[in-house]
Amino acid sequence: MSTDLVSFSFDLMKKKSHIPEGLSVHGSLLGHYYHDFRYELSMPRKMDCNGIPLWDYGDPIGQRYHPVLITAYSLALHEKYLYDCDDESRTRFLQLADYLVEMQKQSRTGFGWEYDVPSYKYHTESRWVSAMAQGLGISALLRAYQIDPREVYLNSASKALDAFDLPCKDGGVREVDEAGHVFFEEVPSTSPAGSTHILNGFFFALWGIHDYVRVTGEARAQRFLGEGIDTLRETIASYDTGYWTLYCLGWRNYLTDRFYHQLHIDGAAVFHLITGEPLFQRFAERWAAYQNNPWCLVRWWAGYRFFRVVNKATRIATLLKLA
Repeated sequence: MSTDLVSFSFDLMKKKSHIPEGLSVHGSLLGHYYHDFRYELSMPRKMDCNGIPLWDYGDPIGQRYHPVLITAYSLALHEKYLYDCDDESRTRFLQLADYLVEMQKQSRTGFGWEYDVPSYKYHTESRWVSAMAQGLGISALLRAYQIDPREVYLNSASKALDAFDLPCKDGGVREVDEAGHVFFEEVPSTSPAGSTHILNGFFFALWGIHDYVRVTGEARAQRFLGEGIDTLRETIASYDTGYWTLYCLGWRNYLTDRFYHQLHIDGAAVFHLITGEPLFQRFAERWAAYQNNPWCLVRWWAGYRFFRVVNKATRIATLLKLA
């Protein structure tokens, strides 16, 4: 990676949740993304011969293409281009957008950026689609379209939206719980218990749909966005333990680390900006207060340490299955 791609402040070289300055959440002109991904540009990543970042799963899987990483990395380049106005970031951003178009064409569904690695942790088989990757990809392609108005970017974003209309069991990302809440799943699961409703992935999925509504006004996207925000409004309290936030719900629920807790705070604040609903601002403020409360921090530390032990055991079991 060239050194000029890491020429931003030291703070952004650390992975932490951050809402970009100058964020606008309304209007058809897309600028800054809702989460500043520029920290991705400073992380040690392997690249393929075309400059596409790879995710290292370790032995025995090795380096693989990872849709969330690729889409987040593209948005990081776009953010750097907005701040620095450098041609290299613009060029590399559009190259990744082109790769997303080609990657989508090679998918089984024609709409999804697929993982070719199963997730034993969440009971997901190989060749699955993530709502988080779909949302991030839509946001990246629409920004590419506004920089270089080629119809292929808009068409690819439109195809990606199909994932939100298809149930998880049929290769999409849509899951409806017993109460009728519509979730868009970061990791669609084949478990009888269903998917786990990962909160940050739900945020990113909805932001992609929101961007599509901003640019096109399409009724189908408006329906998806309405369904998702209704679900978020009615279930956000379920992620609140009274001292910290949960990463997800259901059979895999556990406490977030500090990064994802801050991301939840920022996400709730962004949805307050989008909807104007005080509910989201209240949760953003409530969750922020937990970070300054010693008793909350002690309870979080103990619970999170226990999760890390369990998670390590799960990873070892997964590697044994793959060996």
